[in-house]
Amino acid sequence: MELWSQALLIGLARGGIYALLASGLTLAYAVTKQLHLTHGNFVCVALYLCIVLAGSLALDPYISVLITAPVLFGIGILIYRYILCRVMDSGILVSFQIFLGLIFVIENLLLGLFTATPRLIPSFIVLHRVTLGHLVLGLPHLIAFIAALVIGLGFYWMLRSTDFGRAIRAVSEDMETASLMGIRVRRVQMMVWALAFVLIAVSASLVAPWWEVSPFIGLDLTLFALIILVIGGMGNFVGALVAGFAMGLIESIAGLTIGGTMAAALPYIIFIFFLFFRPQGLFRGV
Repeated sequence: MELWSQALLIGLARGGIYALLASGLTLAYAVTKQLHLTHGNFVCVALYLCIVLAGSLALDPYISVLITAPVLFGIGILIYRYILCRVMDSGILVSFQIFLGLIFVIENLLLGLFTATPRLIPSFIVLHRVTLGHLVLGLPHLIAFIAALVIGLGFYWMLRSTDFGRAIRAVSEDMETASLMGIRVRRVQMMVWALAFVLIAVSASLVAPWWEVSPFIGLDLTLFALIILVIGGMGNFVGALVAGFAMGLIESIAGLTIGGTMAAALPYIIFIFFLFFRPQGLFRGV
């Protein structure tokens, strides 16, 4: 029972990170109807920024997020204004090809700058543990779970209770009508795109103490986020949160019961199941 409980807690922590990553991708898709294929690669960029800040300024990744989040926010705005905004009306295939090329550009840049050697980012809390009765959980895992839950609830409140959130929902449902109602569609899209990059930076700082970093993990992270995007419902924020936490739990329990190889394949099996029997996902709308 203790082993199962331990697996559930770790699964919730990993699921929280998956939920954050997928929710950013989901919001970006909801307002632009474009798939951001470099989403996971910019997680790598944020992680390597944490490495640079740890080496040059001795900043812990939990502190360096104060720098990486504004940097990623700016990168998100630049990508929207100078790449996505110019090809958005040309169809999804054009942006798909551009982002696909950008994947290889980012991978090779990181490879040239940092080599392919996997790295761990030092943190002052990496060895700290939290005891819950007979259970022992790493403090980074607990922080990741709590932060993901708080941020997810905060974004949900923003979407439901603020003018900006209502503008996001309006743009996601009908861009043309939202524009006729006075909503600045392009501005909403740009801000949401930039906020998705902020979630990337936060996610990277949360996993930095316990994930090995290499230039090639980005595509896997993007694929996983896309799976959660589809399962949760294309463009549905709550669906992304629910599917993200669920995937973390499934991955952790599967690793305990059927072994690592099959556990790694299970999310893709679930993805195929949803494509066949419920392609609309768990929820609809934003």
